[in-house]
Amino acid sequence: MGPEVTSGRKGRRSKWARAAEAERDMESQEQTNKSRVIKVDSQETWDFYISQAKDQGCPIVVHFTASWCMPSVAMNSFFEELASAYQDVLFLTVDVDDVKAVASKMEVKAMPTFLILRDGAQVDKLVGANPDEIKKRVDSFVQSIRVNLAAARGHLKNLVRSFNSRAASAKNHSALCRKECASVYFSAFHLSTCSFDLQGSSLGDAANADCVEAEVEFQKWNNGGGIFHQLAFIDPTATIEVGGVVHSRATLGADVHIGSGAIVGPGVVIGKSTKIGYNVALSNCTIGESCVIHNGVSIGQDGFGFFVDEHGNISKKLQTLSARIGNHVEIGANTCIDRGSWRDTVIGDHAKIDNLVQIGHNVIIGNRCMLCGQVGIAGSVTIGDDVILGGRVAVRDHVSIISKVRLAAGSCVTKDIKEPGDYGGFPAVPIREWRRQIAAHRRNSKKVKTQ
Repeated sequence: MGPEVTSGRKGRRSKWARAAEAERDMESQEQTNKSRVIKVDSQETWDFYISQAKDQGCPIVVHFTASWCMPSVAMNSFFEELASAYQDVLFLTVDVDDVKAVASKMEVKAMPTFLILRDGAQVDKLVGANPDEIKKRVDSFVQSIRVNLAAARGHLKNLVRSFNSRAASAKNHSALCRKECASVYFSAFHLSTCSFDLQGSSLGDAANADCVEAEVEFQKWNNGGGIFHQLAFIDPTATIEVGGVVHSRATLGADVHIGSGAIVGPGVVIGKSTKIGYNVALSNCTIGESCVIHNGVSIGQDGFGFFVDEHGNISKKLQTLSARIGNHVEIGANTCIDRGSWRDTVIGDHAKIDNLVQIGHNVIIGNRCMLCGQVGIAGSVTIGDDVILGGRVAVRDHVSIISKVRLAAGSCVTKDIKEPGDYGGFPAVPIREWRRQIAAHRRNSKKVKTQ
């Protein structure tokens, strides 16, 4: 009797266990079906989704992961939550061991790595398991696209009205298309993305007539007399002085002031209340709010990156990323800030930069930093918050400087500075040690003179 009861209990436990297991499997399957993250398991899959994103104007966020990297695996659930929060973004996950060619092409060297792509091109890169920073970057990127998209829809409607008025006076729409080559040029924004119905309009007829090129002109801006591309997104309160030029897809916020001779390149974003001085050149960059960019500043140009092949030929290394300037930043005259090659060049909020400062590609400078005249910072340097660099300080490449460090004028940083405090000399050492070195040098010099 006893064995039969035991057997029955075992049978009942087994039955419930099987039921629980089946329920877990169903939940897992439902979760898989609900997942918005697409796993890329081959080069062909990668190419397909990149092509689809280009055609539909859909931004992409990619998580490069590896099964042997625990921080990367731990980010999977966060990535799922992020995908659920942004329904208009395509989320891909790539296992670097499965698709090595993609990881190599995108220059992924550490896990986890997150890339943000627009029109198939990389616009941002973040290495490491930092959920807050990733969410901040994605949110900023998505919001900028939504703002630009709203402006783009307005431009598209204006183009339709303009074309229809011109087409009404023409005898043949197709002839007008061939003669004046009138259509819509939308750069990163696609008609399907804008959800604007062209059917039945003259512009729709023109598109059907194989009219592909666009007549996109620069126009005079009423407030200041400068010129702007008609696909730029400019707040009505912005000022563009005579000689200033704003290119396509550039965005100018409220009360932005562009000085004479300043060039705002394609896709550049300038936050509200920012002042751009004379002859400033801006490309491949975003400028925050309430910034002051003095005369002759150049931001977003290629960094100094080259490699030498086996034959001794010097070839240029691609510089494809951006420079990002924070809020309330002031940049002195003739300062140059290069755009990134493997990560964006970043200047933190409330930073103050003097005249004639050189900041190389991939440099990250924290909040409230002060850089005096003729400071030179080589590529891939990381500087914390509240750092002060005296005049003509030099920092070698790939060096890190912790927060709350002050460097005396003329110092040269050749290795990481890991403790807050004052430093000086060449190479830079703690300030007291440097003063002892100077005093010893003077004593030795006097001894030599007396001999």
